Amino acid sequence: MRQRDKLAIRIDSLARDEASPWTALGSMIGATLRFTETVPTPEYHRGEGFGRWPGETYDRHVFITLVAGKVILGVAVAPWMGRNDREIPLWLTEAILEDPALAFDDARQWQLKADRRSPR
Repeated sequence: MRQRDKLAIRIDSLARDEASPWTALGSMIGATLRFTETVPTPEYHRGEGFGRWPGETYDRHVFITLVAGKVILGVAVAPWMGRNDREIPLWLTEAILEDPALAFDDARQWQLKADRRSPR
């Protein structure tokens, strides 16, 4: 079985699992999962106006969309920032499905990539 097919099965399994931190979203273009994490609002972002958030906490999101054999990672780190979408390799998708916080940590992603390329 191809890695993409295994990933599609995994995404479907996570979407059906009520204990999973991932939520399935309806999508016309492919299978989409969303991870949501509530975090404390930094003191320097609290308040009213542009770039500020009035609440003590906010939600940040990770979206994984499988479409046409590709995976699109969407990351919305804060409500006062835009969402960043990019295509990611299947190995990184698997790692993010296991550890959604990895999607917010570019340094860890680069380290994983370097580790994969280094001779064993």
